[in-house]
Amino acid sequence: MTGEEYVVSIRKLHMKVYMFGKQVECPADDPILRPALNSVRATLTAALPQVRDAVPVQTVDEALLAP
Repeated sequence: MTGEEYVVSIRKLHMKVYMFGKQVECPADDPILRPALNSVRATLTAALPQVRDAVPVQTVDEALLAP
């Protein structure tokens, strides 16, 4: 999974996230949550392709279809 694929997978989750008593419309775009998302994206982008491809990552679609 690349960094950009990770961001897309987070957007597909349509999570209900609340912060400070208010619902966050899109966690991937929230200025408070975005630095954490960017850290994971940068880590995945920096990883060597051999390492990145060897790490088993379950996509959002796979997670939704799991029993």
